[in-house]
Amino acid sequence: SLERNTSLVSVSLNMCSLDHDSGRALGAALSRNKTLKQLHVIDDDLCEHVADALSEMLSANSTLNSFKLADQCLSFPGPLQTLSE
Repeated sequence: SLERNTSLVSVSLNMCSLDHDSGRALGAALSRNKTLKQLHVIDDDLCEHVADALSEMLSANSTLNSFKLADQCLSFPGPLQTLSE
């Protein structure tokens, strides 16, 4: 599983159309992953629930040092807004 994978260092989710369930599961797994260093989420038209899950993941994951979020049709309220200021 993603949360216990010890060799995963980079994930690119480009044009995946993550829905509510897959986005929440991904966010939960990556928040506990200890090796991920890069996450790119590009052109996915994220729903608010996926954005919330990614925001929670960013708060919990201490190894991620590159997070690229581009070409989304969503504004991010809450914790992510604080991280970008």
